[in-house]
Amino acid sequence: MKYFVKDGRYDFIETGSLITLKLLNNKFIIPSEVEYLSMYPMDFEEFLMALGDTTTISQLQYHFDNKKPLGDVINRRMMNLYMTYLRVGGMPQAIEQFLKDNVNLSKVDKVKREIIKLYEDDLKNYDNKYKTITSNIYSFIPAFLANKNKAVNFNKIKKHSDYLSLANSFDGLKKSMVGNICSNVLDPSIGLNLTVEPNNIKIYSQDTGLLITQILENTDSTSTDIYKKLLFNKLSINNGMFF
Repeated sequence: MKYFVKDGRYDFIETGSLITLKLLNNKFIIPSEVEYLSMYPMDFEEFLMALGDTTTISQLQYHFDNKKPLGDVINRRMMNLYMTYLRVGGMPQAIEQFLKDNVNLSKVDKVKREIIKLYEDDLKNYDNKYKTITSNIYSFIPAFLANKNKAVNFNKIKKHSDYLSLANSFDGLKKSMVGNICSNVLDPSIGLNLTVEPNNIKIYSQDTGLLITQILENTDSTSTDIYKKLLFNKLSINNGMFF
């Protein structure tokens, strides 16, 4: 690519996993003309734009700026849209499938399972090279969030590796951007890094839709019925089974 860039006649966009880039960064030279752009899942506003909804966000902004209540009807409609977004998530492929078929939501789940599989394969390649357990930690995210205080339980993963390996694993997860690692800070009124507790952390998924699919990964597929119950907050759990 550096020769194409040097030619100067065209602009180029390259996409790829941050994990893969880290694994290959000793095999090529990146020219100084490169500008890095971090890509994130689509947010709620972008989700609504994809649905063709151009009024909800402006309505919210107007009522917020003017300190006016939305009213029950509008609030209920907006909350339903937001809950739909949380369940589908912000991955463009998942949203694209949702736009094609918002009745058979198991198809959306299939897309998300494929994305998770790609994530896991990338993380395993990282683990193989750096002797880390990043893929294990990624798979533990739902269990960590199920803890009452949502803090990471190191006892579940320390037995697999030493401290250095754990540190490198969390660093790899953070840089891959498939997980959002948050450290506890004792005094937020000053520079956050001065009172950070590196061993007291929480891990969140970067995408709520993928998190839902991770939670339900032991089922062959996430049925439309389960998704509908999720949308209307009617899902209950009994001995690990969903009803």
